[in-house]
Amino acid sequence: MAMISAAVQTSGLTAIMLRLFTVYGEGPAAGWKGHFIAGWIERVLQGLPLTVFGSGQQTVDATHVNDVVRAMMLASKASLTHGEHHVFNIGSGKETAVRAIAAWMRAVEPSVSVAYEGSAHASPPRQIADCSKARTVPDYFPRIAPETGIQNLLRHSLATRAMEC
Repeated sequence: MAMISAAVQTSGLTAIMLRLFTVYGEGPAAGWKGHFIAGWIERVLQGLPLTVFGSGQQTVDATHVNDVVRAMMLASKASLTHGEHHVFNIGSGKETAVRAIAAWMRAVEPSVSVAYEGSAHASPPRQIADCSKARTVPDYFPRIAPETGIQNLLRHSLATRAMEC
């Protein structure tokens, strides 16, 4: 970000940088290639337990890919003056405990179990996007609540798998 800011200031160009928080949804980065939410959906589809590292009280800001795409479209249309640049956090603005995401998935597919393991990954205990600045210039606000988006994604994945069988 510092290099882009320096380039903008010296050249008179404009730039909007988007910082994305825990993006989930359908697409090429879904499944094992995606964030833990995508990996968990794959595990549900295979009948495997969801693995929670640590207590599950660590939090993420789960952001639906449709909200990210909309933010990118709005940012591309923002009117900026020469040399102006901004960094915007793009997230749901909701802090969600990892164990809550596991519970949402179990609500959709009750046969899923959850296994807690020691903290194998060094991740921050809390992640939440302050989206207030993003709401000012590109008029961004998230439309898809994490619980609704994650549960709908899991339902869709289960339905797709059932049609393939």
